[in-house]
Amino acid sequence: MIQGVFTAIITPFYKNLEINYSLIEELIKYQEKNGISGLVPCGTNGEYPSLTVEEAKKVIKTVVNVKKNLTIIAGVGRASLKETIELAKFSDGVSDAIMIGAPFYFKPVSESGLYQFFSRVLESIKCPSFLYNIPRFTGISITVELIKKLSKFNNL
Repeated sequence: MIQGVFTAIITPFYKNLEINYSLIEELIKYQEKNGISGLVPCGTNGEYPSLTVEEAKKVIKTVVNVKKNLTIIAGVGRASLKETIELAKFSDGVSDAIMIGAPFYFKPVSESGLYQFFSRVLESIKCPSFLYNIPRFTGISITVELIKKLSKFNNL
């Protein structure tokens, strides 16, 4: 069971907009030293909409390789189902769990459309998964009814 206090870490950038991976390493070590249970890379604080899929993979891999005793929940949210599945499959092999955000670009999205989106992602992986409900930024709210329908998936 995944539990404890998690930090949604930032993705630091240099002025030229390249990712500062050495600072990510420092952030991980600082969090570990101060008793955090786990990290969430590539969430909202990690600026996931600003990252390419390849950059997100490298950030997640960096976090996983540097951490010692932390649980990692990788943010895999994208506007594209194809990219979300690609990132989810990648993270399924390296992180402890994933966090799936709603597809934030196309609106309005019906509950049926959201069900299809989340179902396709959940079917593509085996690792534990969390739904990331942040309607203030996505403009989409994940309802209790939708969560009930998706609860048939053992990895949610």
